[in-house]
Amino acid sequence: DPDAPKWTWVHFIAFDIDNRWQNSLSLFSDNIDNFNWFKRWKNSSNELTWHWPCPPKWHWVHRYFFKVYALNIDKVDLSEWVYKDELLGFIKDNIIWYWQIVAKYERK
Repeated sequence: DPDAPKWTWVHFIAFDIDNRWQNSLSLFSDNIDNFNWFKRWKNSSNELTWHWPCPPKWHWVHRYFFKVYALNIDKVDLSEWVYKDELLGFIKDNIIWYWQIVAKYERK
């Protein structure tokens, strides 16, 4: 959420997603069984959970960027507590495909 009041807010980062994982909505659930299919990195709240979009009521429409990277490496060997910039620095030379969608949301 680059439109967050103070800085770009990271809601969730998932990586090493197993190709047997099938239900995209389960990625955002806190059901512990889902965590067998992927690893998570910390969000801007220093937690490993998904934070739903929730811009302040007094704020404008926010943009939410959902990004998927395909890499030419099998595993990302980093701690789950690294920052987003460290992750992107680690994978930048290993990206073979990239997909992004932007969604907008305003809380009234």
